[in-house]
Amino acid sequence: DIDLTSYHSKRFREETRLSSDFVPIFFQAADEQKLKDQISLKHSIVDTKLIASGKITDVDKETKSIEKKGTLDIPKNEVELQNAFDSFARENLAPFAPELRSIKRINSSIYRFFDKTFKMSVDDWPRVQAVVLADENQPLVIDVINRAKELYQDLVGRGKHELLQNDEPWNVPAIINYNLTFVQKDHNKSIIRPYYAKTKGADNFSLFEEDSEVEVAFIDHLERANQVKWWFKNGKQDASYFAVPYVENGIEKPFYVDFIVMLNDGRIGLFDTKGGIYAKTAKERAEGLAEYIAAENKKSKKLFGGIVIKEQNSWRYHDGKKYAYDPNNLKDWKFLYLD
Repeated sequence: DIDLTSYHSKRFREETRLSSDFVPIFFQAADEQKLKDQISLKHSIVDTKLIASGKITDVDKETKSIEKKGTLDIPKNEVELQNAFDSFARENLAPFAPELRSIKRINSSIYRFFDKTFKMSVDDWPRVQAVVLADENQPLVIDVINRAKELYQDLVGRGKHELLQNDEPWNVPAIINYNLTFVQKDHNKSIIRPYYAKTKGADNFSLFEEDSEVEVAFIDHLERANQVKWWFKNGKQDASYFAVPYVENGIEKPFYVDFIVMLNDGRIGLFDTKGGIYAKTAKERAEGLAEYIAAENKKSKKLFGGIVIKEQNSWRYHDGKKYAYDPNNLKDWKFLYLD
C-alpha cells in the first residue's frame, strides 16, 4: 500500500432541488422583506390569476378542472385549494427543478412561517393557503420566495466547490469498472492487469487512445523504463481515484493527476501529461501539485513529480513552486530520467 492523502469534491444534489436548509433561509428572507408587517390575513377565499385558465395541476396526480365564478377562479373545496397552492409553489420554483420534494419544501416553509409568526397550525392550513393566494398577498410572498432562492443559491454555490480530504488514505483501487469505450492492452508494468485503454468509441476515428497522444507516448515510456516498478493510470472523478487540492479563481478544487508511478527505489512519481496549449494553462494545477508534494514529503513520504511534457524527444517535468511554460525556455524543467 502507498497510503497517499487524497481529496474529493463534496456532491450537492441541492444544486437542482431545495433541501431542508431552505426553511431557515425562507425565514431570513421573510424577515428581510418584512412579510409579517405587510401581509393581510383577512382573506378566506382565493382571488388569484394563478388559475385563470380554468385548470390547475395536482402535483401528486393529474390536471383537474375547477369551477369559475364570475371573473374569479374560486376552488370549490380544500382539495382544489391545496392543488392551487401547490401550483403556486411550482410556478415560483425556477431555476430549481419543479419536482414534488421542492414544491413541498416551499409549502412547508410557508406553513412554518405562519405557525411561528401568527400561531396558525396545521388545522389552519386551508386559511394559510387562501391568504397566500390572495391577489394582494401573492407579490409579497413571491418576493420572499425569490429572495430565499437567492440566499439558498449562495449557500449551495459555496458548498458546490467544497473540497474534502478522504477519510482513509488512498491506494490503487482493487476493482475498476470499464465500459465499451475501452480496449484491452498488453502493458506489463500496469498495476491493473489486464489494462484497458480508453478509446473514443467505434464511431470516432481517433488517431490515439487514452485522452491524448502524449498520454499514449508516456505509457510507452513507462513500459520501457528500467526504474519503474509499476504505474497506475488515474481516473478523473470521485474518491475512488487520487486527487490533490489546487485553487482556481479563489475556489479549491481536486486535481486528478494522470499517473501514479512506483519506482524500484520506493519513490512515488505523480505526473500529469500536457502538450502544447494545455501546458501553458496548467499553472494552478502545477502549483497545487508542487505544494502537495512538499507538504507530504515533510511527513516522510518520498514523492516527486509535476507537469510532464515531451520536447525534442526528451521527457521533462516541472516541480517548482512557481510554474511557467515557454517552449523556447525550459531551463526550469527537469529531465525525467527513469532508465
